[in-house]
Amino acid sequence: TRRASSLEALAAECGMILLCLPDGAVVKRTVQAMVSSLQPGSLVVDNSTTSPATARETSQLLSERGIAFLDAPVTGAPQRASDGTLTVMVGGCEKRLEEARPVLSSFASKVLHMGATGNG
Repeated sequence: TRRASSLEALAAECGMILLCLPDGAVVKRTVQAMVSSLQPGSLVVDNSTTSPATARETSQLLSERGIAFLDAPVTGAPQRASDGTLTVMVGGCEKRLEEARPVLSSFASKVLHMGATGNG
């Protein structure tokens, strides 16, 4: 296991990044810190609970650099997280969801596509 020295270093080395942060403001700050280091074609999956507007704004910021975004909040108690039985409701490109599905399925027993960005 390796540890990144910064958000920028993490973004530069990873093709897929999952976020699960306390609120939309923290999501926006985190994405802002990473956006210039993310490679075009990479994917950011946000498992935080944020507003549809935050999801759409974050998606727009990333898409300007050729980076995909899925808003994918989770539902379920901490025990379900430990058991890998959370539910993930995903908004965004279905093709990119299929790319992320194996990772999401590692902690969720249900991964549901809800439509466009902001619907997760």
